[in-house]
Amino acid sequence: MESEPTAELIRAQLRRLRLSADLTQEDFGKLVHFSGSQISAIELGQRPFDRLFLKRADEVLNSDGLLSGLLRIAELHGQPNWLRP
Repeated sequence: MESEPTAELIRAQLRRLRLSADLTQEDFGKLVHFSGSQISAIELGQRPFDRLFLKRADEVLNSDGLLSGLLRIAELHGQPNWLRP
């Protein structure tokens, strides 16, 4: 579904950061107000992510805006509509 290279990079970094924080999908989901299954779907590219989700993920994972920054780069390079806010 979401196989664009930038989207794959964002999902990979989200998963890496979550695992580095030693959070399960369920635990992370609670912190960002999503279910564990929704987090799984986002990480697998079966559900789109948006600016608000990535902002909250950056806050929870203390990633200093990495995920939101990657989304801004994608927007600047004309990624597909589903990746735009």
